[in-house]
Amino acid sequence: MPPSFPHAVFTPDDCLAVGGQIYTTGNLGRSIEGIKLQEDYPDISNEDLDDSVYSTLARILRECGPFTSSSERAEIVISQSLFPPLVDTMTYDDLSKDSLIGILKSLRVTIPSKAKKNELLELLKKNHDIRAACTPREEFLKELRELCNKFMADIT
Repeated sequence: MPPSFPHAVFTPDDCLAVGGQIYTTGNLGRSIEGIKLQEDYPDISNEDLDDSVYSTLARILRECGPFTSSSERAEIVISQSLFPPLVDTMTYDDLSKDSLIGILKSLRVTIPSKAKKNELLELLKKNHDIRAACTPREEFLKELRELCNKFMADIT
């Protein structure tokens, strides 16, 4: 069954079912689209997106370039457009206080009550430096963008 294909399992008898995810270059674009769909609508699945999904996809994206056809590359490039660009650390100054708080919460940083914007900026810059590696989702998005940039450079 292709990735992101709506389905349900039915059996009139008690049973144990085990599923899995198989990633192929032929369906990688659809797998990426499915990740975005599950991010936007988490209730469509009985499984949560955990860090291992993003880490696995980041590794696949790092290594799949030589094995993809031109149509598979096109599907991957198209799927990238579903994800907004990552915020660059240099543009943090332009963000609102609420946006800064949201980013800090996503990094699981404890935010002092009544912190001012400049304090939030310092916390963010400090924690960004500490987490130079980044979250698995950010790693996945960086690998996706790098692969798409490589594909586009090969065309020109």
